[in-house]
Amino acid sequence: MEGLLLATRKQVLDTIRRALGKVEVVAPVLEKGEVYFRKVDDPEAIMLDAPNPVNPLKSFLLPSREELLLFRVSGREVEVRPAPKPEGELLVLGVRPCDLSGLSLLDKVFCQGEFIDDRYKVRREGTILWGFACTPRSIRPTCFCNWFGIGPGKKEGADIFSVNLGDGRMLLEPLTVRGAEFLSEFGPDLPEATDEDLSKAELVVKQAEGALPEPPDIEEAVRRMA
Repeated sequence: MEGLLLATRKQVLDTIRRALGKVEVVAPVLEKGEVYFRKVDDPEAIMLDAPNPVNPLKSFLLPSREELLLFRVSGREVEVRPAPKPEGELLVLGVRPCDLSGLSLLDKVFCQGEFIDDRYKVRREGTILWGFACTPRSIRPTCFCNWFGIGPGKKEGADIFSVNLGDGRMLLEPLTVRGAEFLSEFGPDLPEATDEDLSKAELVVKQAEGALPEPPDIEEAVRRMA
């Protein structure tokens, strides 16, 4: 896998444009004044530094309604068979650290242990997660991921992780073979990031951390309830 790369906004969107038609793309878009995860066919609609979307990402992997069984009735005979499993690849762009952590918990529930959700597992195995670090601009007043040890720059669970430098450029880091292959297939030749770029990315994450509320003193709350 390659190391840290640098891309412009246009290069990121051009990468998505080349991937469309070969993979399904879900990304943050503005809709009626709010940000939502939506399937997109126009990269220009994608918001690269928006607050976390208000709708849950899990709805694309674990829909609230889907076809599970097919029935065929012939006279008194009833044939029941499983519905076809989901097919195709999905790229989710703009996954924030809180959602990356949330999906890791869903993976434990639906992909591990005695009972496996086959449909979730198939979708999950066909999904590429392109994570975005949070920036001061993307932090919502209701964000509190730092209370749970997550934080704006936590990248675990992503296939690709990016930091928006705020000057029209993004730091890109392929974290898995799958992420590196996606960038190699659909992305342009990108220059390696410099130490200065890395320092700028670290500053962005640090500023985002400073925009989050201080964790509450749980021990004090316990003492008061004792």
